[in-house]
Amino acid sequence: MAIVRKLAALLNAEIQVSSVVNKGTAFYLTANFPIALNSEQQSEGENKKRRDSNQLLGYRILLVEDDKLIQFIHQKMLMDLGCQVDVADHGKKALDMFENNYQLIFVDIGLPYFSGFDVIKEMRKRDLPGHRIPIIALTGFSTDEEKDRCIQAGADAVIVKPVSQTFLAEMLYKYAQ
Repeated sequence: MAIVRKLAALLNAEIQVSSVVNKGTAFYLTANFPIALNSEQQSEGENKKRRDSNQLLGYRILLVEDDKLIQFIHQKMLMDLGCQVDVADHGKKALDMFENNYQLIFVDIGLPYFSGFDVIKEMRKRDLPGHRIPIIALTGFSTDEEKDRCIQAGADAVIVKPVSQTFLAEMLYKYAQ
């Protein structure tokens, strides 16, 4: 629920809850999205997006995330930046897909069965000599202890979810080879 609240805040949305005992709970998300921009705003936005996408065009990214909604959002944001994105929804699949030709890997720490910490440690064992693929840990917890555990497992950086497209782009510019 904390992540949903943060996502709603990023969208300037409102969350409503309706609950009936012994029947269940429903959550509603209400947001206003702009339908159209004037031509000057649209051109400026498209030019900036095109510049950003051209710099990141073709970057190969592996996204390891089990939550389908977060997976969809992050994949779309990365693709909108011009990246090629492969998705793994659990640790074993990520390790099966692991190749040394990804330019960046995002790994959710809270994976079921095989934690993100273990996935990162195993990927570090598979790095080729002289070719360390940057790994960014994704977590819903912002404690220093959690961040330290991610770095000790072998992550290059830690992002607390939810994350904006701008921040994802900054990580790509900083770490992708």
